Amino acid sequence: MALTDKNNDPQAGEPANTIEVASPLAGKVIPLAEIPDGDFSSGGLGVGVGIDPTSRTVVAPDDGEVLLAFPTGHGVGLRLDSGVELLIHVGIDTINMQGKGFTIAVAQGEHVSAGQTLITFDTQAIVGAGFSPITPITITNQAQFVGVEQAAAGEVAQGEGLLRVTPRA
Repeated sequence: MALTDKNNDPQAGEPANTIEVASPLAGKVIPLAEIPDGDFSSGGLGVGVGIDPTSRTVVAPDDGEVLLAFPTGHGVGLRLDSGVELLIHVGIDTINMQGKGFTIAVAQGEHVSAGQTLITFDTQAIVGAGFSPITPITITNQAQFVGVEQAAAGEVAQGEGLLRVTPRA
């Protein structure tokens, strides 16, 4: 499923190798347009998907650098070594929880390894506070790529392919 138009240059021959971005948590994949937050569903914060989580831990999908670690623990921005920049935002409007139910395990500027814990969270606390636990995962530098495609549908396991990104040749 294409999330952005793929404008491969026919003169460039074969498209560049795709980059597979692993899922940072387990759960049900939700199309971006169905995320109950206009900033995310409109694509204003990047292209990607949401995950209705069945796990309580967000891990690094690959090796990279932490660009942003929200002090409230509800989100993290990463630049993977592949050049893909991601925003992982646990829940909708969860900034209003002021950190309750979240533990951030990394700091801005830190280098992380694939599978390293970034955030742990309490789904019951999120729901109990009246918020949705749906976690948008968006590629924020999508303009640097030819295309972004959804690689998973339905249930996805942590570490399983979630998005495919095609670099420019």
